[in-house]
Amino acid sequence: MANIFAPGGYELATKNMIPGNGINLLDGTKDLSTFDFVISGNGGKDNDSNGRTNLTQTKVMHAWTGLPDLSIKKANIKYTQALCLVPGVYTLSFLAWNNIDSSDQSFYLYAYSDSITLGKSNKKVAKQADLLKIVFSIDKVSQINLIIGNNSSDTLLNGSIWYANLKLEAGVNPTPWSESPVDQIQELKSSLSK
Repeated sequence: MANIFAPGGYELATKNMIPGNGINLLDGTKDLSTFDFVISGNGGKDNDSNGRTNLTQTKVMHAWTGLPDLSIKKANIKYTQALCLVPGVYTLSFLAWNNIDSSDQSFYLYAYSDSITLGKSNKKVAKQADLLKIVFSIDKVSQINLIIGNNSSDTLLNGSIWYANLKLEAGVNPTPWSESPVDQIQELKSSLSK
């Protein structure tokens, strides 16, 4: 199981903690190897943002709509690894943008686990790439099946959403994207074996 908080492990987040600890709890965010699309075939992973932003530090997930329901709310992504969180406050931050020309059609993104909504983005995703954050709390040790997207009853257009620089950390203030400790160790082992 990846990213388990336990006594003697990572620092626990509590409601009293204001700053985040900066540790990315999501493995595989640089190459997005641990992310997939909720609807198979509704997306691709790009090496860069194709000129949309110069802020990406990771590969870019490009999720799009598909038949029969051409609604952007179907352009959701999921974290494919086991994620166990202890009680505390967490911030999920990421770059996001869409390809909808009308600013009045911008919309919020949500983090959820199965059918439970964890939280809503602090701002709407729009055509211009922007850093979004979703703050949520966990009351008891929980297995999270993390999904990011629009899980609302909003009427949404068809189109695409791009995601990059995904980071989940303890606390309420997002810190700049970084790889998880597991990924950092793997990179170090790989470079030492060359």
